[in-house]
Order: sequence, then structure tokens, then C-alpha cells
Amino acid sequence: MNKFLLQLWLSVRIWLVAVAVNTLLGTGFLSDFKLHAVADLAIIGVCLGGFFSFPIMLVICLVINTCARADIAGMRLLKLLFITNIILATIAFMVFCGGFNIGKEMVVLLCTAIISGTVAIAIFYKSILKWGGDYNNTQQV
Repeated sequence: MNKFLLQLWLSVRIWLVAVAVNTLLGTGFLSDFKLHAVADLAIIGVCLGGFFSFPIMLVICLVINTCARADIAGMRLLKLLFITNIILATIAFMVFCGGFNIGKEMVVLLCTAIISGTVAIAIFYKSILKWGGDYNNTQQV
């Protein structure tokens, strides 16, 4: 299979997990962890989370592709993805909030977005490390 399609598939899987975790955590926070109106919040969370994080998925794919072609080490690729996640989640959150006027209670949603991306990247760390240039040169356990 085409290497780019495999990288895109990895990016899509990371994105889907991040949107799911963000929806669960964000819905829990916004509903005060009560079960009333959770379905509506979850649907809105999936739609908005998917919409605002879609460009992040494309950038993650670009980072993986660029690092794979440049034979960047797997751990460095993983670190770059974590840093990219933090920066782009913050930018997407600022766009979502309409600028820099962020209320104190909304900072929790920013943390939720960052944690969601971090969890998604951490779940697929083995797949990410395989795209590193040093994967075939390291001892496999």
C-alpha cells in the first residue's frame, strides 16, 4: 500500500480517538457529570470537535510524512507530534472561542483539547515510532 495512505490512515485514527476523548471529557465537564442532556452535548461536541480539529489531523499527517521522508528518529517524531498537538490545539481553541477573550472556566476545555490529543498520540505511539528513520536499526523486543 502507498506509504502516504498509511500515514494518512494513522493520522485519521489519531484524530478520531482525539475527537472521541475530547467529546467524552468536554461533555462530562459541561454537563457537570450529570446524565441530563448529555446526548445533545455529545452530538454537538463530536460535530464541533471534528470540525475544529480536522486541520490538526492534516498537519499531523504532514509532520509524519515529512519526518518519515527525512529519516527523523521515531522518538523525535513522537516529541514533534506532542509539541504540534499542544500548539495546534491551543490555536484551534482560540479560533473556537473567537480570539483571546477566554474565561477562566473555558481554560478547562483547552486542557481537555490538549489532553485529548496527547492521549490519542500516546495510544498510537508504536505506530508512530515505526515511521521513524531509526526503526529498522534499533533492536526489536
